[in-house]
Amino acid sequence: MLLCSVSYSQVLEETYTTDGFSDNDNRFSSFNIDGDIKYYTRDWSNSQVKIFDSSHNLEKTINLNLGDGYEMSQVHFPTDKLFNSDSKIEIIVSSRTYSPSFQQNYTVFNEDGDKIFEFSNIDWIELVKTPSNSYKLITYQDQYESGSYGNYSYSVYGLEGTLSVDQENWLSKVAIQYPNPATETINFKNLDNNLKGSTLEIYSMQGQKVFSEKINLINDEISLDISNLSKGVYVYKLGDLSNKFVKE
Repeated sequence: MLLCSVSYSQVLEETYTTDGFSDNDNRFSSFNIDGDIKYYTRDWSNSQVKIFDSSHNLEKTINLNLGDGYEMSQVHFPTDKLFNSDSKIEIIVSSRTYSPSFQQNYTVFNEDGDKIFEFSNIDWIELVKTPSNSYKLITYQDQYESGSYGNYSYSVYGLEGTLSVDQENWLSKVAIQYPNPATETINFKNLDNNLKGSTLEIYSMQGQKVFSEKINLINDEISLDISNLSKGVYVYKLGDLSNKFVKE
């Protein structure tokens, strides 16, 4: 009889507690800068992002001035050289308000809490890598309130910076909701498994909850029948994911 003994060794380095998600799911709570790994946590109630070094020491507390009535939503694209070359850590933070009506902003902050740029009243953003290995940031805004029902405008911003390999990998994993506008069904893909059993809620633009149901996550996708909804603009909330969609 041959006895084989295999031992495994895992050393717990640190345990973090954080609010919500980042980058549209919970896959990304660390990033690399100049060959060193950083970790970060989010504090919704105090509008803060805390950054820790590779030894898990608190390195930076970023205080976010989101504006009166706005609550912190998600953290996107932590990097150091995407928006400028000063080597300071940069993050995009989405924030939202529901009063007097729903509005969502995306703000670029550096590690000192300075605002680099703000994209106001934007529904979502997308980062695209070009064939020449440069990057474009695309912002989208629906035109429902201006009377162009079901239409969107989008703006393209050229970026001279670069992304780490981790951030490039993120581009293929970000949670996606489509189509928008939709008539009968909306689909979500690239969802994190941690969302399994979460409740998907849909609100009218007046803040009335019109749908609430625990999701059945198959692989990383779900489909939702919205044929019973009246035409208009709605806000969905799934875990920390939140955005507007148009029902035609």
